[in-house]
Amino acid sequence: PTWAQQTSFEKSLFWEISGKGKTKMYVLGTNHFYPNDFAKNSPAIQNALKKAKIVVGEMVIDTNQMRMAMKMLKYMYMPNNSLKKLLSPEDYQTLKKYFKENMKGMGTNGMSIEMMDNMKPLIVQQMLIANKYMEVLNKKNGESKTPLNPTMGMGAMGEGLDGYVQLEAIRQKKEVAGLETLEDQAEALFN
Repeated sequence: PTWAQQTSFEKSLFWEISGKGKTKMYVLGTNHFYPNDFAKNSPAIQNALKKAKIVVGEMVIDTNQMRMAMKMLKYMYMPNNSLKKLLSPEDYQTLKKYFKENMKGMGTNGMSIEMMDNMKPLIVQQMLIANKYMEVLNKKNGESKTPLNPTMGMGAMGEGLDGYVQLEAIRQKKEVAGLETLEDQAEALFN
């Protein structure tokens, strides 16, 4: 499809860059919450992926989600501190109530803030933002308030938009590279 045939959302997230000669690059912006079927169902993205010789992501996504999570955990955890110590008793109780009433999913009727007590505040903030984003996205799609999606828009194999594009590149036997490592990104975000 031509650029004009793309949806407005697609245009805001996917660009074609060309210069002199026949070389073209395609840039797919990162949106970690948007479902991976966006890329699966976009003829423009599928066409670009077929033409690509190399796919470069923020980082190369480890297909072993448990290994990736374990690497990230050491950056997310406060071994000598807790949210209970950092927050006033009133703020902690407010957060506890919010989690119980709004952070549904992962097989629970409400997530306990105690599960997050040794996580860095940025992680809690990201969970709150993800929960609100999924609620808005699901309402937009005609669903009622929906619990937190623990995979935040990821597909059955645990891949989000970035992961889907990288896995599809691997399936098509293309080179996959990253701009940074998981450790580089975690260090920048959490330390």
